[in-house]
Amino acid sequence: MACRVLFRAQGVLKISDPFQQSRLFHSSPLTYAAQKVAMTEKVLYSHLDQPATQEIERGKSYLNLRPDRVAMQDATAQMAMLQFISSGLPKVAVPSTIHCDHLIEAQVSGDKDLARAKDINKEVYNFLETAGAKYGVGFWKPGSGIIHQIVLENYAFPGVLLIGTDSHTPNGGGLGGLCIGVGGADAVDVMANLPWELKMSSSYRVDSISCTGMGTICNMGAEIGATTSIFPYNKSMKDYLIATRRPEIAELADEYASNLLTPDSGCHYDKVIEINLDELEPHINGPFTPDLAHPISQLGKAAKANNWPLDIRVGLIGSCTNSSYEDMSRAASLAKQALDHGLKSKSKFTVTPGSEQIRATIERDGQAKIFRDFNGVVLANACGPCIGQWDRKDVKKGEKNTIVSSYNRNFTGRNDANPATHAFVTSPELVVALSIAGTLDFNPLTDELTGANGEKFKFKVPEGDDLPSRGFDPGEDTYQAPPADGSKVNVDVSPKSDRLQLLSPFDKWDGKDLTDMTVLIKVKGKCTTDHISAADPG
Repeated sequence: MACRVLFRAQGVLKISDPFQQSRLFHSSPLTYAAQKVAMTEKVLYSHLDQPATQEIERGKSYLNLRPDRVAMQDATAQMAMLQFISSGLPKVAVPSTIHCDHLIEAQVSGDKDLARAKDINKEVYNFLETAGAKYGVGFWKPGSGIIHQIVLENYAFPGVLLIGTDSHTPNGGGLGGLCIGVGGADAVDVMANLPWELKMSSSYRVDSISCTGMGTICNMGAEIGATTSIFPYNKSMKDYLIATRRPEIAELADEYASNLLTPDSGCHYDKVIEINLDELEPHINGPFTPDLAHPISQLGKAAKANNWPLDIRVGLIGSCTNSSYEDMSRAASLAKQALDHGLKSKSKFTVTPGSEQIRATIERDGQAKIFRDFNGVVLANACGPCIGQWDRKDVKKGEKNTIVSSYNRNFTGRNDANPATHAFVTSPELVVALSIAGTLDFNPLTDELTGANGEKFKFKVPEGDDLPSRGFDPGEDTYQAPPADGSKVNVDVSPKSDRLQLLSPFDKWDGKDLTDMTVLIKVKGKCTTDHISAADPG
């Protein structure tokens, strides 16, 4: 199967006719035949704040845009909501949601960890819940799932422009949306009905992958510097929309697929890169950075050459990147092969469902039982160890050890606050296979294992449905919609709180530029968001 990564050519476009935008996206392709555009550009142009005057030059121009929706996770939503409150506005201007996923620490198991988090973070959750109710923001309760999986299941759709206060917001590109991670201040601007500024970016196209598989690719684009990634509308997206109880959106997407939700035939690109996926060997990346890649056949050799610990202490699957039904099903199929030969995971093993809907569905369909029988622990529907919320007890700080996860980041100390932990990231299937062997120098493509009966066996290719044949089980209802009129709701912030404080509005700008400002830090070389503000429990 051929994979093509495409980049739109540079050029200048000025939309001078105020009606050109609506004609461009709501009529036949012949209307804009003179300007062949990629899907990224279609989404951006259809959300311009002032299309009549916006000048566009790829790679240089900053566009003023009107996003459709805002999503915030509970760690970043606190300051965003405090700032919005200080604006004095009665209600957010665009549909917005808060997702409680970053403050739940993995310690024992899903239910116990969730109960503990609700107690420890009670004042934060109460604030976010009441602020959401007062200002018209939907509230996803603790245990509902990871923000990006919830967005994919409920809010992303082909052609949407969505911003989220988390760097892996581009996950929604797997459903044809232009979803971009931003800071809390940007979210506040959009909620306050101000246009949002974005520099023009590149677009990507890959066919014949599941919707959630495309989401994984879009999610990981953030790790190589991509502002966002998007896939054109296809049948996989339609199937996912129907499976997540949104058939009316699928019908609309079908109607606009040919001229709005796919790139124009003949549009120009700076570069075309072709990758033969049939020849691409599975890789594992790390340690200490997600862009240090090793073919699985070379990993053991690299580990020995660099003195990386071979024994795998913990295997972890899940996260917003790899916790779909397809991911869980394929991982469970490998675990089942091991169980059928009398084997379990040699390494400790954890599973983080991406959402309550995923958790309930894999409980119903049996994957969760397979993981438990396999020596695994099912954690809460939250970010957990991926974001550093992991109360790890099996190693001491400074002790060299190796973990393998299907997470998106593996920077020094990120998962467990131990700078000596060698963390590797890969697919859920490889995490399971390596956890069974318990060592980095195992190649599941070629190597054999010995079953409990003494017989040798090799893994078969993992199998798993993209979507559940019986549909998704929604599980517990964890969403709280804001009331139609929240004006009488009191925002819960204790004057004695050491975590929250209502803000006074900033003084009105005097119109003068700020000069002679102090430079706080200058960085040479690689610098990640984890270097700036570490995502770990330490």
